[in-house]
Amino acid sequence: MMKITACLFLALAFLLAACHKDDVDVNDLNFNPFDPGYVGPAIVELDHSYTDTYTTPGGGTIFRFNVVVQVRTDRLDHDTEYSLWSRPFGSSTWYRIAHSTQVDGDEFTIRYDNYSSGAEYCADYAIGTLNAYGASAAVCATAP
Repeated sequence: MMKITACLFLALAFLLAACHKDDVDVNDLNFNPFDPGYVGPAIVELDHSYTDTYTTPGGGTIFRFNVVVQVRTDRLDHDTEYSLWSRPFGSSTWYRIAHSTQVDGDEFTIRYDNYSSGAEYCADYAIGTLNAYGASAAVCATAP
């Protein structure tokens, strides 16, 4: 009988210890850049911008302002795959720019055709999966 009591006491102690967990406040779970509530440092930043020209097949010339954004992969887990999403200021529509496996490195070039000199080009950027995105950060660049 003593063995049974000891075994029951031991089982009860393990059961109680296993059931006690610290309470988790879901509002504190804001450290994942794939979540809309992420509040950490920006994951997408302006790297640089430049201008160039493009000649169309018909012989026309398009003047382009290129904004290069960098995804801070050093702030993600190693080899994390992601999609880069963009939403121009004033728009409610998000566009999937590319998946991380489609580019070499962590830089993405956004092209604005026939830009206006001195104009500021801004967009919100976020990383996410193929169908959803996390918190966004604004990136702006001024055309020369």
